[in-house]
Parts: sequence; C-alpha cells; structure tokens
Amino acid sequence: STRRDDYQTESTLYLFGARPSQARQPVPLVPIEGRLGMAARRALGRTLDRIGTLARILGRLVRGQVPLTSIGGPIMLFHLAGVAAAHGTDEFSEMVALISLNLGLLNLLPVPVLDGGQALLLGIEALRRRPLSRRTHERTAYWGLALLVALMILAARNDILRYWWGR
Repeated sequence: STRRDDYQTESTLYLFGARPSQARQPVPLVPIEGRLGMAARRALGRTLDRIGTLARILGRLVRGQVPLTSIGGPIMLFHLAGVAAAHGTDEFSEMVALISLNLGLLNLLPVPVLDGGQALLLGIEALRRRPLSRRTHERTAYWGLALLVALMILAARNDILRYWWGR
C-alpha cells in the first residue's frame, strides 16, 4: 500500500503478516572492544553516505528531475525538526545533522558569494596567475547574490503554499 509519513514523504509499505517474537528472557549485553573507533568509523560512513545522497538530489534538482516545489525554507525546516523531535532525540539529532550537512554542501556550490564560489574565483586567479579585476568580482558577487535571493524567494513561496494554503 502507498502511504505518506509524518514528513509528507510518499512511500510504499509492504506487509506480509509476520510478527516478531518476544524473547522470554533478557539477552545478556556483550561488551564491545574499540567502541570509540567503531563509532567514529560508522559516523564517518553515515556522513559520507548522506553527503552522497544530498549531492545526487541536488544534481537531480539542477537537471529538472526533482520539482522546484520540493525546495523549502525556514518554515519547512521548523516543521521537519518538530516532526523529528516528536519521534525522539535520536531522530531529532539526525535531522539537525542532515540540515547542517545540507547547508554545508550548499555553501560549497560555485556561487560567487558562497565559499565554493570564492574558491572557484581563487582557482581562476591561480590559473591566470593574476587577479581578476575589481569589476569582475563585483559582477560575480552581484549575480551570486541575485541567485541566492531568487532561491530564498522560491523557498519562501513554497513554504507559504505548502503550509498556509495547503498545496
């Protein structure tokens, strides 16, 4: 069956009628050697996996395979954080980490007013072996800022349509 979860994500649910059996006695805990190293490796692996997923989604968004209506702003972030908090500390912490990774990845995009854009301009200057003109810096900053403002307007529009007009 198809259903929407608390995050308004549509998913397919497969039910086959099996139920987990309950243990009749508690299972003894086994100490794990090297817990800190294992936790660090798992955290790094999950972080890299999430970054890869975010990069794929961003690529699909740029190619037009993901609708622009999926972009959300602060109201959507507030809503998602509230839903995650209602599910407990673990899910809330993961949502906060996901938002942080998302913002970090966006900051690395080659948009001139962001860090990724500054790195791109520095790389261009290094290849040219001379600085770009002040006018070029001003123009790229203007267009980068215009792009970010347009993205913020789109996100705000989507939030208003999604949460106030229920579209």
